[in-house]
Amino acid sequence: MLITASPPAPPTPPGKPSRTRAKSSKVWRDLGFPTRTALEIAIRAITNPAPLGHPLPQDQQDFLVSVLKYHYQWEEKQGSGIDHLEIRINTNGTGNTRGIWIVRSDGSEEDISWRVPLSPDGRTTHLQDLKTAAREAIQDQMHAAHDTLPCERCELCGEPMTRYKDLHADHIHPFSEIFDDFFAGSENDIEVSNAGITTKIVNTEILQAWKDHHAHRAKLRLVHKACNLRRKKH
Repeated sequence: MLITASPPAPPTPPGKPSRTRAKSSKVWRDLGFPTRTALEIAIRAITNPAPLGHPLPQDQQDFLVSVLKYHYQWEEKQGSGIDHLEIRINTNGTGNTRGIWIVRSDGSEEDISWRVPLSPDGRTTHLQDLKTAAREAIQDQMHAAHDTLPCERCELCGEPMTRYKDLHADHIHPFSEIFDDFFAGSENDIEVSNAGITTKIVNTEILQAWKDHHAHRAKLRLVHKACNLRRKKH
């Protein structure tokens, strides 16, 4: 359990702290999609196959802008106006991902997340940012797992594995349990910096304590990426 220098909170009943369910985003409904998942599929159908570093076709740009307008920083992100959108590789703490970049009319550039507009109020919650920052902080441990853990047969399907080829470093005990054991009850006291591509825990002492906690508690294994994505999450 994390202990900070903040004043102690009032006592809470035994058990896990209660959390209020976040209200749902209505972006997908506004744009005429039956579900949020359907909207996500439509977005990925543009971002995944797009040539990197080239302006997107106008119809694709128009569609993405209709989504991105729900981003809580939309006015700041578009700045002087949009010349075009393009897809680039974003390198962050959780690996390399395809992201949308705005190239403005004045030549300046800015990344923008399409996932944020799909969140309530067009922004991620503090808890979501903290979980993202916590995952980014342990990526060195996850990368090390790919180098050092046994790589013979996938525990989920029993088939042989090839090191570094379509594998995931998987938490045997759920990441959520390790996260809650360290942060639960103190989430709102942790300052997080969300710069778009990278999300970080600001306090370096807390950051290091979390990394140490995860290194001590986490039991990792290598499994096939496809198997891990298919299985029911805890």
